[in-house]
Amino acid sequence: MPQTEEEYRKTYESEKARTVILLGFLSMILTVRVLLHDGDYWNFPWWCSCPHFTVWLMPTFTNWIYLWLGYIVCMLIYVSEDRFDKYGVERSRAVRELVRRIGIRVFVLWYPLTILFFSTFGGVSFQLPESVQTPYWLMVTFLFVFYVIWTAEGLFGKKIVGQSSILNEPIDGFIDLAREGMETIARVLVYVWRRVMRAIGHPQTEPIEAKLVMRVFFSVVALVVITLAYFVEHLTGYDLLYAFGIPLYVILFASVFIGWLVKRKRRGKLVPLPQVS
Repeated sequence: MPQTEEEYRKTYESEKARTVILLGFLSMILTVRVLLHDGDYWNFPWWCSCPHFTVWLMPTFTNWIYLWLGYIVCMLIYVSEDRFDKYGVERSRAVRELVRRIGIRVFVLWYPLTILFFSTFGGVSFQLPESVQTPYWLMVTFLFVFYVIWTAEGLFGKKIVGQSSILNEPIDGFIDLAREGMETIARVLVYVWRRVMRAIGHPQTEPIEAKLVMRVFFSVVALVVITLAYFVEHLTGYDLLYAFGIPLYVILFASVFIGWLVKRKRRGKLVPLPQVS
């Protein structure tokens, strides 16, 4: 949403004051960097001699200082309204607001928070048994995705997930295609079932519910995959769970592709798939 004049002025003055404070913080980082030596490091956890995650401080602080130079450039662009407003006030403010967000979220916060994130969770992972590593890193991945979304929302000023988010429309479209594809698959399965029953002399005349057909189809596919994974590939534990998930994902994306083809045929006014009563 575009800012009002009052909101813009409030943000502008606050950002100028914040820049002075952050540049003072940069001087502290430069001082620490001067005092560091090539072999200096930080371990997590640091209070014991157990396995740990090591961060080498010299290259870490050097990279952070380089990124702060990017922040300074972004702030120079943001506060230079006299230079950019001559190209159009609304366009200038939109561009400078985006540059301001890039300066804060990317050049100042992203690098140190990412280092802290992975050093902390990496250090904890060394203390955990092998049996819980997979669910642990799944949780870490979920938290990191949340962190990436938080960064992106702050960067673009729009919600990415939840109500009124920019993903609502594509997600709704994905679900609509999947539903269309599932219905098409169900109609084909019913058609094939009726042909088979008719061929063996037992024609089916009563209606067959599409949801029931898909449930039976999912159950049969899952049973076959689990049987092969367990008795042939000898998978157990989380590997068996992964094997169970693979056909579900395949069916889901196949349904989306089929739904896209069906909708494309409808738009092109081609002959649709035959309906089976």
